[in-house]
Formats: sequence, structure tokens, C-alpha cells
Amino acid sequence: TNRNFMDPRMTRKGAEIDGENMEKLLRSLRYDELKTQQPLWEGEFVLGVNHREEQPDQFPVDNLYKYLGSQSCPALMNKPKVVIIQACRGGDFNSDIVSDDVSHLAREDNIVDCAIRYVHKEKDFLSLLSSTPDTVSYRQERTGSFLIQYTVEIFNTCCHQDDIDGLFRKVMQRFEDFPSETERQMPTKDRCTLLGWPGKIPGHPDM
Repeated sequence: TNRNFMDPRMTRKGAEIDGENMEKLLRSLRYDELKTQQPLWEGEFVLGVNHREEQPDQFPVDNLYKYLGSQSCPALMNKPKVVIIQACRGGDFNSDIVSDDVSHLAREDNIVDCAIRYVHKEKDFLSLLSSTPDTVSYRQERTGSFLIQYTVEIFNTCCHQDDIDGLFRKVMQRFEDFPSETERQMPTKDRCTLLGWPGKIPGHPDM
């Protein structure tokens, strides 16, 4: 979690709360056991990121997908990879005042077996970004960002009945009850290539 910077004006008060809340959530979902007791290829892979975009990226977000992709990390091939990014994606505010050709893939003929096996370069990712493009994200100094607050809340209460896609959808719906009358924020799912989640999420009461 990035909180303190050389420029005091960039200090992200409340960011440390996000790290603490995510750690508690992952432990409650038994990811501490998964990390220490099971090989990587037997379990799911979860990545939480707290990121700042006001300055040029020291670690571009695209690198996450590159380094965890099939070529760079074959151990995670065909395994779920969940990415949660809490960051402003621009300076615009996500609120307004209002009154009441698909190209076809060419079929390949004469396909024969060979020693080379082609795999998807980027697959099995499910990403939740804290805001829509070009808009800001909000956090509270004492309780952390709304994205992490709502993620922890929804996962703790609904992981026994919803899959990961349904959980993210409920997190997004939670922002319909945003506590501010003038500010708005809406998370968005991005670069979703996850075809399915194998079994129940760790921490399910039936496990």
C-alpha cells in the first residue's frame, strides 16, 4: 500500500487501512492457509493493489497482466487471477445534474498436430477497478477507500452464496448507496477473461 511520498501533499491518508482490511478479509477466506500449505498450482491467486496515477507509473498496471500471464507465469495458467485496483483514473467527477461490424474469424483448414502448443497470452483474469475511466475515487481517512470497505463487507456476508463475478457485481451495486449527495463513484470490471471459478471460494462455511 502506497501511503507516504516525498511530497507531503501526496500523502494518502487512510490507505494503510485498506491494507489492513484486505489482510483481514483474505485471512477470513483462508488465504493465509492457502499460501503456506498448498502449492501455487492447486489454489486460486488473488492480488490486491493500491495504486496512484497522479504521477507516472513506477510499475505500470499493464505489467500485472504481463507478469502473471501464461508466458511469464505458466504455473498460473488456467488459474483464476483476481486483481483489485484502488486508484483515481483521472480528475473528472462521476456525477451530473439531470432532470426528472463484428468481424468473423477465418476458419483454418488443414489443421494438423504439431509439437508447438499455443495458449492464450492473457486469460483467467477478473479485475475490479475502483472507478470508471477519467474519474476520481474516494476514501475516508479513518476507514479507508470505499472500494475496499464495500469489498470486505460483501465478501464477508455473501461469499457463501455468490461466485466471484456475483460478488463483484454486488460491490458495484453497493455504490448506488454512496454516502455523499454530490459525489459519485462507480467501480468497473476490466479485462475480464475468467471463464469460471473452480469450486467455492475459500472460507465458505460449507468447506
